[in-house]
Amino acid sequence: MTAPSARRSLRAVAILTRKYLADLARNPAMTLSAAIPVLCSLFFRLVWAEQSGLSPDALALVATAMLYAVMFEALMASSMFVMYAMAEEQEKGALGTLLRCGVTRGQTVAARLASSFAAFAVSCAACCLLLLPDPAVALPIALACIASQLPLILAGAALGLRARTQMSTMSLSVPLFIVGMLPFFLSGTEATAPLAPYLPNGGAFPFVRALIIGGDPLPALLTALLTTALWTAAATFFLTWMLRKESREGDGFGE
Repeated sequence: MTAPSARRSLRAVAILTRKYLADLARNPAMTLSAAIPVLCSLFFRLVWAEQSGLSPDALALVATAMLYAVMFEALMASSMFVMYAMAEEQEKGALGTLLRCGVTRGQTVAARLASSFAAFAVSCAACCLLLLPDPAVALPIALACIASQLPLILAGAALGLRARTQMSTMSLSVPLFIVGMLPFFLSGTEATAPLAPYLPNGGAFPFVRALIIGGDPLPALLTALLTTALWTAAATFFLTWMLRKESREGDGFGE
């Protein structure tokens, strides 16, 4: 790809990203999906009022609320912001119009990922700041939580390529929800908790708990970085394979 061609491609992705972000903001269902965890975090914050002097059990509850809010946001981003929106775009004929105008399928997917991940990152950061008002703690946790959910959102885009109608996203999102919530459920018992960090979106679990409850965060951070990097690479490969598969099938959505 030449430099002018690359610039045109990036410009197309940027324009589509702005459009998709505007569509998210105008859609009440999408806005509500992003707002629910933020509102729940605000409620918890008002209940606790001040976190200084909380007991270890209360701190564990804060960590649990934090992780649940992040996972809920990630599931909304991967299913609603990505899969449902991709299916809606195709079902209403908007995708065909874009492709006839010279936009590639890869550009639409890249823009959908960028807009969805940006919306998720803002919502996730808001949850972290509400539950953890100390920026020195909230910032690293927010960054770790945001990065750890990238494999899930990439997988949502890959599955979204198979969603021909909005109704079809219901069946496609089932495995996504199971995988997305599995780290949260496994972390509930001592026997299965050690498995959570090695799941696609569970890398940040021990790091978050170490910073909130107490402990050495460095080993947990290294685990989070390695696990997230490996699963992100796997999800990227899956998405690339799905794009090529769609192109080979001759659906008119080739790259």
